[in-house]
Amino acid sequence: MARKEKFTSPTGAAVWPKLNEPDQYQENSTPNFNVKLALEGEEAEEFKLVVDEWVEQAVDEIMKEKKERNQKPLPKSQQILGPNLPYMPEIITDDEGEETETGRTLFKFKRNAVGKSRTGETFERKLPVFDAGQPPKPIFDEIWGGSTLRISYSPRYYYIPKMGCGVTLDMHAVQVLDLVGAEGNSNPSAFGFEGDEDGFVGTHDAPADGLAPEQNSSTAAGHDDAEF
Repeated sequence: MARKEKFTSPTGAAVWPKLNEPDQYQENSTPNFNVKLALEGEEAEEFKLVVDEWVEQAVDEIMKEKKERNQKPLPKSQQILGPNLPYMPEIITDDEGEETETGRTLFKFKRNAVGKSRTGETFERKLPVFDAGQPPKPIFDEIWGGSTLRISYSPRYYYIPKMGCGVTLDMHAVQVLDLVGAEGNSNPSAFGFEGDEDGFVGTHDAPADGLAPEQNSSTAAGHDDAEF
């Protein structure tokens, strides 16, 4: 199988990021790293058009496969899996249960924390995270909501019988341009400090848990080469 083509997302704000440790929604579900990237205005609308085009390509691919297998074509009602598209309007709920759209669009990205080799063996997958230095370097800081990110990703098409086609945005790596961590905004300018270099530069020392060498090594299982 050919290596997936990589793309870089627009710059946006992290919403409910699960980037430091895998998230597992249910006991029997595959753990994954995930984040919603908030975009707004023209940038959000343009990225939605890009995703919609990939959904159309997914439909074309599925129709082609069905034709080659002499199967019935997809009915119109099953060609796009609307509720599971990888974007949605951001909605907040007040204390009285009233819902309001913020005007931002949330784009969902994820990366499975478990992979399977061609021989059928499973292995642990890391999520490489980089700072905004020159050149970008791997970091291990805790990433909270509100951090400014760019994401290296590939679209992956899928089809669910009787429901339709959809697209998942698979993450390869994340670049942090401005970090919000456990102590709040970690950009020195937020505290009145000045520096000589632009962009967030994170902790480059490996943590004591031994995970860093795998994230920092291009030969580790599940590692992706990302360009920022």
